[in-house]
Amino acid sequence: MNIPPVRGVAAKLTLGGSLAIVNGTEASRYYEPLARLSIPAGKHVYWNTEWRWYGYSDQLFLYQGFQTHLFQTGVKLSR
Repeated sequence: MNIPPVRGVAAKLTLGGSLAIVNGTEASRYYEPLARLSIPAGKHVYWNTEWRWYGYSDQLFLYQGFQTHLFQTGVKLSR
């Protein structure tokens, strides 16, 4: 999804993720939404950032479940 330019800078926002639901003797659920943002910072320079959330739950063994956030950011140089 392209965001309308602000002061001549066009950013790109990407949304998505994964979802898995397993039924049966070991019913479990895994969910991973993500959001990415890329903003041009100059000629051939982009500032990128990303957020992901990991969540796993097991209905039979509750101690196996987990949830966590992951944030990443960086600069991309291209030719």
